Amino acid sequence: MAFTSLFYNGLIEAKTVISEFNLNNYEGDIKNSLYYNTYSLPLIQKYLFDRGYKNFLHTPFEMPIDLPRNANGRMGTYTERTTDGRRL
Repeated sequence: MAFTSLFYNGLIEAKTVISEFNLNNYEGDIKNSLYYNTYSLPLIQKYLFDRGYKNFLHTPFEMPIDLPRNANGRMGTYTERTTDGRRL
């Protein structure tokens, strides 16, 4: 079994809803809702353990490439470097 998401290695979770508005209408019409939730790694592990999944392995993701920002200003995936050189 595999899960892919944004996880936090602690007892904190965040439920985030991103609202993308229609670029042709400034009245506030939402074009799309996107969910960028962050889940607690220890709580996920406990949830699975309680249901019989005793072996739990996780691999932190390291971004291997640089992605440029979206030129049109809309949402998209891009890479930034931290002060220690890691990619986010």
